[in-house]
Amino acid sequence: MPISKSAGPKGRKAPVAAVSLAGLAADKEASSKKFGKAPATTEKYGQRQQQGFKWLNDLMAAEARTQQPLGCPSQGSLQDASTMFSLEVLAHAFDKIPTQASPWVLALFIASKCFGDNACGPATAWQIYSAFKMMWYHADPNGKYQGRWRWDEERHCGHGNPTQSTEVDDIITAVKNRDGAEGTRFHSCAMKLEYMDWIMEWSSTQCPSTILRELGRLHGEEYHLRLPKATKHYFMRVFAASGWTIWTRYRFRHLVVILEHRKGWQNKLSKEINLQGHRYEIHSQREMPSVDMEYHLREWLVFLRAFVYGRDLEDGDYIFPSVNTKGLTQPGTAISHDTIQKWLDEFVTGAGIKLGRGRLTTHCFRRGGAQYRFMHAPVGKRWSLATIRWWGGWAEGEHRDNLIRYLLDELYYYEDGHGDALRPISTEADKSFLGEHTEIRPATKQETQAIISTQLENVTARIVEAYHSHPRFGLTTFGAPSRPRCGEHNPTAGPAPCAMEATSLTLVPTSQTGTDPPRDLRIPPLPKTGPMNARWKQAVRDWQERDLSRGHSVALKDWHPTWYSGANREAFGVQYGKRKLIALEFLDSCKGDEAEFLRKWPVADSGGPTKLLKAIHRARIESGSAKRRRTKEPKE
Repeated sequence: MPISKSAGPKGRKAPVAAVSLAGLAADKEASSKKFGKAPATTEKYGQRQQQGFKWLNDLMAAEARTQQPLGCPSQGSLQDASTMFSLEVLAHAFDKIPTQASPWVLALFIASKCFGDNACGPATAWQIYSAFKMMWYHADPNGKYQGRWRWDEERHCGHGNPTQSTEVDDIITAVKNRDGAEGTRFHSCAMKLEYMDWIMEWSSTQCPSTILRELGRLHGEEYHLRLPKATKHYFMRVFAASGWTIWTRYRFRHLVVILEHRKGWQNKLSKEINLQGHRYEIHSQREMPSVDMEYHLREWLVFLRAFVYGRDLEDGDYIFPSVNTKGLTQPGTAISHDTIQKWLDEFVTGAGIKLGRGRLTTHCFRRGGAQYRFMHAPVGKRWSLATIRWWGGWAEGEHRDNLIRYLLDELYYYEDGHGDALRPISTEADKSFLGEHTEIRPATKQETQAIISTQLENVTARIVEAYHSHPRFGLTTFGAPSRPRCGEHNPTAGPAPCAMEATSLTLVPTSQTGTDPPRDLRIPPLPKTGPMNARWKQAVRDWQERDLSRGHSVALKDWHPTWYSGANREAFGVQYGKRKLIALEFLDSCKGDEAEFLRKWPVADSGGPTKLLKAIHRARIESGSAKRRRTKEPKE
């Protein structure tokens, strides 16, 4: 008779014993890293910690070279001279086991980053603070370095977290107060619909939609000179319209957009099945051309196929690829936040948007789109709170404070503001939701008189203008009113001025010669992550062979000199020279022998391409095969 296995109480299986204590601990650590903080946050914290370690090492090396090593802080800087720190104590301030000097050194590091000529903002201070707080928080499994920091003089050890100390609190407060004291504090604003109208109108004047067909007929230097500007404007148009429409800081019949990894969903996916990726149907919004995501996205996809990838997009291709400082796309990587913010600042300034101490950041599109759909859309087209919550990715029961802040702060300022008290006709904003009662009530006698008076003034002004512009013929028929600018939502007989069908681009064959650079000419960036020795090896491979997966269509050794000189020098010259120097040093000087190359240039294995290039340049100058670059004499 077979022996039946016990299923345990209520039919549940008995728990399986762990293979080993070490294996269980390793699983726990892996799970904590995977499902704890977001990977991007953990990576950023690691970068800040490494910056701190390097800064401290450099500082200690400089102190060791001084004739009289400085004890910090000095007796004259503190009332209690017994708290002087030795260089050894300072050197170990960023160890996992903190020293007495840890809070003071951390405050110094934050101050060095956030004050001075190249000062960073409060965000940098908080990143450094959070990075080291996390490091010390997990340094002891029994929680020894958690809570408020205190130093035990008798036992010569500390308890609590050094980030939670008076020294660090004071420097964080100073960084926060600095911007307000200097008058440079900026508040993140919402991207209103009229701002989008102005930005799109300005962009259209700088880069008309006809540029796509013009680029299709160009080749050679002229093509590469005009492509960066078109890339920037088409990119920002679709980025702004997409962010305003689907409220995300970015996989993109009616368009269907699927967001699989929205920011903040890491902890929500396990709780709510309906957050397993949002599926958005994007329909045409011809009545609002500046935020018509369908039109702008179709235009951008045409641009990507024709001028970036040179083919139909495939899985894994970036919709928003990286763009370097020369305006050239790098298909293998995603665009950085800093590049987008820089362009956004340029577009806001170009459009003439004045915000005082406010600022439009990449988050402004989400705020502006949410507020418009909830409050400012025409009556009958406003969305319910449930629709807002789903569209914006707010989980049920979570982040209600964020949702209220996004939507109701603006409403509060509207209803409680009295800046329009001198208006001839009061808006009575506090009488109904956003003053809706004024839209449905009959016009009063005062309002009717104001309308008639305004129209008479406009007609009179146009008659006078027409008369002075045609003095010979006197009063003649004057021109029709100017076309409403892109974004004015006035009823028209035809489609809105900017709400066109997406461009269908056909590249015109050109008489390209052997010396003309190809359309997809680019130098792909070297990897910024992974082993250092993999980076110089990639530079050598880029010299010898092409790599279509990274948009590298022609091996650098096969480039014609005109492709990286003359008008193309600014775009390609410097990077081409750097890759060539590394590749020829390996292939010619070292005959392709990796061991010989590393023996001659050990920095290649640990310092990366930048330090390798500096070492090669230094050696060439010392040998006389290269001249030191002259520096410009300062003007008297």
